[in-house]
Amino acid sequence: MPLDMPLEAINESVLARLVLDGVTECKAIEYKLVLPGASDADRKEFLGDAASLANAAGGHLIYGVKAVNGQPVEQCGLPDGTNADAEILGIENSIRTGIAPRIPAVHSRAVPLQCGRVALVVRIPRSFAAPHMVTYRGTSRFYSRSSNGKYQLDVGEIRAAILLGESAADRCRDFRLDRLSKIQIGETPLPLQEGAKVVLQIVPVSFVSQRVGFDDATVERVARSGALEPLFRSGFTGFRYNFEGVYTYTHPSSAALATAYLQLFRSGCIETVDAQILARNKRIPNVSFEQHIIKSLPNYLKGLQMLGIAAPVFVMLSLVGVRGFKMGVSGLVNEEEQCEI
Repeated sequence: MPLDMPLEAINESVLARLVLDGVTECKAIEYKLVLPGASDADRKEFLGDAASLANAAGGHLIYGVKAVNGQPVEQCGLPDGTNADAEILGIENSIRTGIAPRIPAVHSRAVPLQCGRVALVVRIPRSFAAPHMVTYRGTSRFYSRSSNGKYQLDVGEIRAAILLGESAADRCRDFRLDRLSKIQIGETPLPLQEGAKVVLQIVPVSFVSQRVGFDDATVERVARSGALEPLFRSGFTGFRYNFEGVYTYTHPSSAALATAYLQLFRSGCIETVDAQILARNKRIPNVSFEQHIIKSLPNYLKGLQMLGIAAPVFVMLSLVGVRGFKMGVSGLVNEEEQCEI
């Protein structure tokens, strides 16, 4: 999609390209010349647009672009004197109070234009809590989107949307089980050291419907933030692209096999596996083990945010091949007092 990029990367040239390429309104993009009006009818129309995007595949409302029959023809910008910050605050507050349940992770960006005006881009992700209903002024309407714009859901479609939302957790669990089975039989991005492994997976709820574009500049920018370091590592040996996305790894020169990797999937999921921290004495070093995971999680979440991937996410920790291991509990001297797994 033309706007599959971090929101901060959307600038005047990106919007100009939409006009130049004639990217018509579709399931994920709608152009508006002016901001929503103050009347009840205008407010309901706007909230219906927002709810329809959240209930479908997510997308963008772009204000300040003139369109004819859905075809963008001019990047006009909003009227002179528009207070972009105040308008963003009003739009996001309207979404919070006029739609139930609340749509998570709605973000907006004012895009400065060379003419001195601004355009406004409102990004509404596909929601894990769908279906969302417009409730403003006693309204009770559900909307979704097709290539022709928004439409009102019927009873059967509302029921199907509710069931789809409830299955999000099941899809994440299926992802975890599938990946763990592959790790156990050695189907990893590169050969790993044998033995027990720690597997940390971060799965956005919307991972089924999204795809993340990768290029060298984006990967390097995210890598500099520390978001691509394999678990229990500070840095990595290198990164490579594969069918699933991009991965980093640590491969000490003295070792025949890699000791850890981090796979960033095109769906926005992160999987990082370590095969070294549990390699000695069948012990799980509980203090350093927990501290490093807690320290690493914010970096991984920051990396997803830099890629434009919004919360919520599932965080799943698995220990593979640890039968008979003991948890090294701080302060316990007697070996028999330690907890055996």
